[in-house]
Amino acid sequence: MTTTEVSPRLTVDRLVAAARRLLVQGGTEAVVVREVARALSVAPSAMYKHVSGRDELLSHLVASCFAELAERCAQARDSIPYGRPRARLAAATEALRNWAIAHPAEFALLFANPRPVSPSPADAGPDGGYARFGAAFITIFVEARDVGRLRTNPQEDLTPRLRSQLRDAGEHWGLDAANMFPVVVGLQRMLGIVSVEVTGQLGWALHDPTDYVQTQLAELADNLLTPGP
Repeated sequence: MTTTEVSPRLTVDRLVAAARRLLVQGGTEAVVVREVARALSVAPSAMYKHVSGRDELLSHLVASCFAELAERCAQARDSIPYGRPRARLAAATEALRNWAIAHPAEFALLFANPRPVSPSPADAGPDGGYARFGAAFITIFVEARDVGRLRTNPQEDLTPRLRSQLRDAGEHWGLDAANMFPVVVGLQRMLGIVSVEVTGQLGWALHDPTDYVQTQLAELADNLLTPGP
């Protein structure tokens, strides 16, 4: 079978699917153009008609995983009626946690520090998976602000540089620095709690950390939102 016969059937989606299998089997270092080509039974040269190299391949993989995760979180959020930000946040957070537990390699790819690559500029745009993941949660905080349930941080307690950055980050959502602060705190702590569980770092004390993690996430929600559904 020649490369000419096979390469027209190649698509970015097929490349990403093969790359994801390699990621699950061997981690980020296993995702290289040569091995993806081998998995698809094509010559490496055929790959370069679709991606410029490993970085672009990884960018597509990051984008695909973010899109999948964003869809899961948004669906869980929207299974709860609007006006119940606590319940919607809990649903979206549990969806994130379940996805991370089911897909630890993909979770590490997206949230390991440093991440090997960032999503492409197109995917990081307003319609990309990266942006949609953030929106799945930020929209809940906007909702909480609108119904008077968001615990804010007084702007005078923020340094000028932090205040400026938060203001810029929240501009698209109509959130000022005081409103944006709990958004950043919430996402940072939520990802930290889930990451510690997924990477097995609680195993020294807990053979099943489920109850502990869920308690921590519930306490985080208490810190971000005022009492209510």
